[in-house]
Amino acid sequence: MDKVVNFLLENAGPSIVYRTKKEIIGDISLKDEQAFQEKILQEKDVKYIFEHVQPDGWLGTCFHSRMRGAKWQDVCEAALKFLAEKGVKLDNPIFEGVMKAYLTRDRMDPIFDGCGK
Repeated sequence: MDKVVNFLLENAGPSIVYRTKKEIIGDISLKDEQAFQEKILQEKDVKYIFEHVQPDGWLGTCFHSRMRGAKWQDVCEAALKFLAEKGVKLDNPIFEGVMKAYLTRDRMDPIFDGCGK
């Protein structure tokens, strides 16, 4: 296992190195964690998601279907999963914003098309 972990630490991108240190090794300094978060937040698809947050905190144009020709980054469910898999910390305000939007949006809003079907 050490061989695999060392390979990841030496060759993987910021998200994998961060998650390897945090979740597999279980040892990451606050300074390193902050540095990795900064790098992760600069990745192309992560930046796209953050740049397309709606005013109420919603991510994208639909909840969990690719309606209206949405790219995967514009599907709220997919964007949330992606951010979590990339290692964006759950205390990032983007997660609170989307939950508030989810809880306050009218369920008849077309953004929920496809929910529960």
